[in-house]
Amino acid sequence: MGVNRAELESALRRVSVLSRDKASAAKVSFVSGQMTLFSSNPDFGEATEELAARYEGETLITGFNARYLLDVLGVMDGETISLQMENPLSPCLIQEPDSPGFKCVVMPIKI
Repeated sequence: MGVNRAELESALRRVSVLSRDKASAAKVSFVSGQMTLFSSNPDFGEATEELAARYEGETLITGFNARYLLDVLGVMDGETISLQMENPLSPCLIQEPDSPGFKCVVMPIKI
């Protein structure tokens, strides 16, 4: 899966405004050519952001702590990033194609 780093970081910041619980949960789904971020708060409503992504395959729906993803994106400076997951509960390997030596792993959470 590939996505524009700056667009993902910006969208994640907007969506995470509503996920202010201790888990900062954000639902992430991948469908062919698209990545969707979703967060909700019973007091304030819901937020959804859609991004173009390089993804082919079956729909993949998982969840992440938005703060952890933002921490990873904050130390990367490439234009695009690659996310690799086997299944919705497996670790997610995040790296920049231009810097293959720098890798981050983020564990998903159940949503």
